[in-house]
Amino acid sequence: MSIVRKILKFHGTFTVFALLLSSSLFAQQYIETDLVSSIPGTGTNPKDPQLVNSWGLARSTTSFWWVADNGTGVSTLYNGAGPKQTLVVTIPPPQGQAGPSAPTGVVFNGTSEFLLSNGKPAAFIFVRRKKYVCTFICSTVSSPALIFLCTY
Repeated sequence: MSIVRKILKFHGTFTVFALLLSSSLFAQQYIETDLVSSIPGTGTNPKDPQLVNSWGLARSTTSFWWVADNGTGVSTLYNGAGPKQTLVVTIPPPQGQAGPSAPTGVVFNGTSEFLLSNGKPAAFIFVRRKKYVCTFICSTVSSPALIFLCTY
């Protein structure tokens, strides 16, 4: 086989490979859309001054998005389009310490574990640095019965 024929064969194979590969590369791109922020003029929704240094994001299949706001010691709730919901949960600080609590994460608990004083499992679990965990249950969003069990 001549050198020219080898080059043409390689060039044809390379072209087909490049065309197939490029379509899969384009499928892996995304566009960022800022929905809400504590910075004026950022996001498609009104500014939220409680959304400061957010470290965690969690939701159940039927709940709003829960955000652990480290800078303000609360958890703010948002729907999928970004508008803030009316319920804002203040995370208790460790015993003997002044607030804010500074949560560093939140997870949804879909199990029957992490029982609270009322015998029901915690719906959301908040953590912060230095061995501090707060479990939380809310009976309904419209009429919240906030029960916390915090361990240090």
